[in-house]
Amino acid sequence: MPLRSLVVALAAGAAALASSAALGAPADCVACYRHVVRPPVHAVVTERVAPNPVQAVARSLLPPLPRAKMVTEKVLVAPARNVWQVTRGPDGRIVGCWVTVPARYAVRHRRVLEWPARAAYTASAAVVTRTRSVVLDPGSAAWEPIAARLKR
Repeated sequence: MPLRSLVVALAAGAAALASSAALGAPADCVACYRHVVRPPVHAVVTERVAPNPVQAVARSLLPPLPRAKMVTEKVLVAPARNVWQVTRGPDGRIVGCWVTVPARYAVRHRRVLEWPARAAYTASAAVVTRTRSVVLDPGSAAWEPIAARLKR
């Protein structure tokens, strides 16, 4: 049985050598490659689209007028930051330090709607079926191995 597997292995090696020799590979070639170009792959996609934008019509419901109220809130005017300051020390030498300037806030008063008017929207749009071609794989060019031989 081992003799038979040896014969099969030698036959496979001879086929690999013959294929690389048939391709014009040099005798001292370690690995042979061939240039392969894969074409792009396309598919057809069918989808439903609305050619015109949806038109919404608002109908006012009760209560017709919203109520407004005043709200007071604290808002950020300037965020906290680090500033480089250069001063003179007690002995007269120049000293530079990073100093943290805290954030500044202000109070803002504004009117907000307490119960805004409610509205009901009705929408209508026509739907059309569209077919288009999409690229699934853009294709590529590459080198793929043919056969490998050990250098003697």
